[in-house]
Amino acid sequence: MPKEVTELQREKHKATIEYLKFFATLSTGSIVILTSFLDKIEAQPNVGFLVGVAFPGFMVCILATVITYTGVISTFGYAVEGSELIRLSIALSIVWISFAIAIIALTIFGLANL
Repeated sequence: MPKEVTELQREKHKATIEYLKFFATLSTGSIVILTSFLDKIEAQPNVGFLVGVAFPGFMVCILATVITYTGVISTFGYAVEGSELIRLSIALSIVWISFAIAIIALTIFGLANL
């Protein structure tokens, strides 16, 4: 059983949860906006495949966010150590990388279609 820790650890968990909400909100909003403008996006022939890269990037980000969020909640108020720390670090890295890939793809798509 993990050892209980200070109020500082609880505050770190709260900050992590807010950080994850940020990624989930931006990714979900991006999917909704992309979906609503899909017919206009398809009319832009230049590097249109990048929109196809962005959709799964945002989806992976949302799924990894949920997995990370679940891990943080399950250890709330306790020090995260060992294999649990490694799992959470990997999941958080996937969140960041998938979000970055999706945003970069959309940025390149936008610049190519100016």
